[in-house]
Order: sequence, then structure tokens, then C-alpha cells
Amino acid sequence: MEAATAISVASTLKAGMSIMHGNAQATQLAANAQQTIIRARSDIIRSRVEALKHKKDANTALEKLNRTLATVTAYAGQTLDPFSGSVGAIATNIMKKGYNDYSMKKDSATMEQENQAVIKYSAEYQATNYRKAATRARNAGYLSAAIDLASGYAMSTKFGTGSVKGAQKFGFNSNPSSGPYLGFGEFR
Repeated sequence: MEAATAISVASTLKAGMSIMHGNAQATQLAANAQQTIIRARSDIIRSRVEALKHKKDANTALEKLNRTLATVTAYAGQTLDPFSGSVGAIATNIMKKGYNDYSMKKDSATMEQENQAVIKYSAEYQATNYRKAATRARNAGYLSAAIDLASGYAMSTKFGTGSVKGAQKFGFNSNPSSGPYLGFGEFR
């Protein structure tokens, strides 16, 4: 086998491998993007469950507050005002504690809802970055393939005149008058 032909074949194989490597990286990064979105959906569902739990706890706190106030009012008697004297102080204290408990649980539910938005948008951002990286990896594979073919063409032309014909079989054109000329030939 002629050296120029061997170099042409080797550079063509290397170019093919570069394209395959770039496509493999792109596929992996696209899978990472999809996995990020799936993981985010799972986290959002988990967060919704937590938000519902906090809402239920807030409603339970209000129910306990109502029961406790009803108990205090019942013990106060029919003629005694529940908001005066010691019974009033007890009722006010119970209302403060009950409302604080309710507020904390309601705030926790609101924070979980906001957390869902953060999870969603950060996952979308991460997935977009993975997709962009996949495109860059695929393009890098093609660029590397073009460079491999060009360097193989340059090497094969150094080994004799027969290599130019061999390079033209692979789609290279060393004639600058027939189209765009990049200095090392053109891949068609």
C-alpha cells in the first residue's frame, strides 16, 4: 500500500472516530438534560406533598385553637365574659400561641410552593446548559474530523504526486479557482 493512501485511510478513520466521539458525548449530555428534568419533576412532587402536609397542619392548628377556646369559654360559665379577668388572659394567650402555630405552618406551606418554582427553573436552566454542551460536543466532533482530514491530506501530498488523486477521491480540492480555498483543500 502506498504511504499516501495509508495516510488518507488513517485520517479518514480518525475523522470518523472524532465524529462518533462527538455524537456519543452529545448523546450523554442530552441524557443528562433529560435526567435533570425527571429528577426535578420528582422533587416538585415531593415538595407538593410537603406543602399539602403543612397546609393540613395549619388547619389542624386552627381546629385545636377553636376547641381550646371553646373549652375555656365553657369553663368560664354563661355569665362571665371570657375576655375579662383571668379567663380573658388565658384566652388571649391561647389565641396568640394558636395563631403563631398556624402562621408558622402556613408560612412553611408557602415556602414549599416557592421551593417548587426554584426547583423547576433551576432544573430547566441546568438542562439548557446540558443541551448547549451537547451541541458544542457534536460540533467539536465535526470540527475535529475536518482537521483530521485536512492534516491527513496535507501529509499525503508530501509523499508524492499520486496522493493528490487519492485525496480528490476523498472529496478534497486543491485547486483554488474552483471554489473557496482554505489553504489545505476543501472537504465536500
